[in-house]
Amino acid sequence: MNPDIKNIIENDAHIQKVMFTYDQINHKTIELACDIARSFPIDKPIVAICVLKGAVPFYSLLCQKLSEKGFQVDFEFVRIRSYIGTDSSGTVEIRLDREMDIDDKNVLIVEDIVDTGATLEKLKRFLNEKHSPNDIKICTLLDKPSRRLKDTKIDFIGFEIPDEFVIGFGMDCDQKYRALPFIAIYKQ
Repeated sequence: MNPDIKNIIENDAHIQKVMFTYDQINHKTIELACDIARSFPIDKPIVAICVLKGAVPFYSLLCQKLSEKGFQVDFEFVRIRSYIGTDSSGTVEIRLDREMDIDDKNVLIVEDIVDTGATLEKLKRFLNEKHSPNDIKICTLLDKPSRRLKDTKIDFIGFEIPDEFVIGFGMDCDQKYRALPFIAIYKQ
């Protein structure tokens, strides 16, 4: 393990243990890009919608891997809020940075983690009501099926995890830990 990362882990009482290293995340992202490449036609752009803020590192890595496979990837962003600290607020608030151009396009929603499924179900319904996309698929780095409340179809899943609160690689606790280059279990 990188000595700097080891030092971060040993000196932060909130990092219980590393769940996935950067190398594991990178390898899984390559696998996901291969799966996505087989699901979309290469001759049409993919509009990749990043769910801010948590998905940013995964989104950037995934879009690079798709570009390496020859896809034109158009960037879009959506801000969704449903958590306060380590608890779900029970409500989903969607904010677009601007009006998206996704009519008749292949859309890939990129999420950091799916637990209840309520956020993605609301976002997918919102996009279908406001636009006429050709196809919408969902990709998540982490899936927590034990917390699922909605039967939202997740097309591409990186890692399935137990019901643990995780931080790092974009995921946070009150805006802290997003820049960690790994995913760890958060200890309260």
